[in-house]
Amino acid sequence: MFKKYTILFISSFFSLSMTYPLEVVRIRLMKEMTNKQEKKVFKGFGECLKTITFKEGLKSLFKGYFFSSMVLMPYLSLSFGIYEYFKISNIFNTDLENLVFSVLTSQLLLYPFDTVRYFIF
Repeated sequence: MFKKYTILFISSFFSLSMTYPLEVVRIRLMKEMTNKQEKKVFKGFGECLKTITFKEGLKSLFKGYFFSSMVLMPYLSLSFGIYEYFKISNIFNTDLENLVFSVLTSQLLLYPFDTVRYFIF
């Protein structure tokens, strides 16, 4: 069981590290689109990525990464634990039902913490 958790955490942190800069750019573009008062700075995804990297530095693409990784650990633990519990107890008939219920429960419990991340930028 420890081996499964270790592999799960390592792969999740790796994927978070690869996709997090893209998430930062996406959030910046969304904020710019919703802010009607300021002049538009970014014309597209590539320009936004380039502007953030050159003006604020590469480190700014990982702003809020620590908080996101701290939310990821309980989410994965809950999801994996609930899945294993229902798999053993045979409450649902199929593995797909176990998976869907475990992911939905984890998402429901930890969604408020995930929304805090959008205010960091």
